[in-house]
Amino acid sequence: MNGVHDPGFYTCFLSHEPAHQVNIQSFQTGLDLAGHLNTLAGGIQFLWEPDLADDKGIKDYLAVLNPWLGRKNTSCKFSLSIPLLPGLDWNLLEAALPDLYDKGLAMIHWQMDEPGRELPRALLWTVSKLGVWNHVSGRNLFKPGLFPDHAWVAGTPNVVHSFEDRAATSSEAAVKAPGSLLSYGKLPPLPGTPLWQIIRDPGRLLPCLGKISKHELLRLRLDEVTGETYCLGTHLEYFFKKPHEVPGDLMEEIIAMVDAGGSVDTTHVRANLKRAYLIGYALENGCVAGNSSLKHPRQIFIDRLRGMTGLDFTNCVERGYTSVRPEYRAMGIGAKLLEGLTVRAVDVKIFSIISEDNLATQKIALRNKTRKITTYFSDKLEKKMGVWMPEHMIPKKWNSDK
Repeated sequence: MNGVHDPGFYTCFLSHEPAHQVNIQSFQTGLDLAGHLNTLAGGIQFLWEPDLADDKGIKDYLAVLNPWLGRKNTSCKFSLSIPLLPGLDWNLLEAALPDLYDKGLAMIHWQMDEPGRELPRALLWTVSKLGVWNHVSGRNLFKPGLFPDHAWVAGTPNVVHSFEDRAATSSEAAVKAPGSLLSYGKLPPLPGTPLWQIIRDPGRLLPCLGKISKHELLRLRLDEVTGETYCLGTHLEYFFKKPHEVPGDLMEEIIAMVDAGGSVDTTHVRANLKRAYLIGYALENGCVAGNSSLKHPRQIFIDRLRGMTGLDFTNCVERGYTSVRPEYRAMGIGAKLLEGLTVRAVDVKIFSIISEDNLATQKIALRNKTRKITTYFSDKLEKKMGVWMPEHMIPKKWNSDK
């Protein structure tokens, strides 16, 4: 064990070669020691000295932790620091995650210190969904050409919850990504600063996670003007308006939101929104947190759909242009917008196009009693697409899953 980072916070190094550091494998009273630390520490951070580059690295790492994880009735939170090395078996870590979480795992620190290293993105998604904080660090983390995942690190705050550029020349640059990497960077900035950027050190974040959940900490921001802390998503307001009822500045922000989402052809976005049947959006502190719309499909698209599916959508509106700012994701905004638009579509039927690989949007649709009625292959996108409709709107003559 090497030093104390902060009052009530311990850092433990895991190593096969105990030089000036203590090899915790030598402790025969691991459970007693862990129990003692539990009474003193606000958190324990396990740091792995990466001298294991073979495929047994994760297995040995978890094995060394076993004595520490055998304790019961503990409120002590801990974090794992894992260097990204070639050949690591992430399946072993993924299988162990539920048990680690039950025993107090609150954070994983992913170290990207070698150029070319890539994050196991699917695993980070799993970690986040479990309720564990992902912290990513690296030298020159956002320098072009060094790390393939740098834009993903910067643009998915709902998955990569905090990060640090270890080679940054200023403290501000260390925890803020270049605007050029942010797909939503052209939108008006949200008021305040994320609390994690003020706390900065993952060693200081860990005790916070012992008191509040990952979701709460992620949403906390400090308003530098008032000096007060507020939580994103606590004062959301939902609006459903005809295009001419949407203020001009908000319409421009909604158009920018759709453009930043990057999932649709933006050629006709402005024209389609100006003639939409209904536009829904969520506001907080004057900023658009999310938006969706019911738009009148162009005749050329209706004809193309008829040719591919055999179904005529002439008297329907298409739900689309759904976009949620990264900071507001996983708050149910998309589902509430879908629900609000659906109940207000009193004289039209609604359909939406969802790619077959977009499982997240499909789950939202299913929760809102929307069902897939047919599929087709998009030559433009080179993948299979599904056509979905609210269950109560599906014509009886249209068979599901055609």
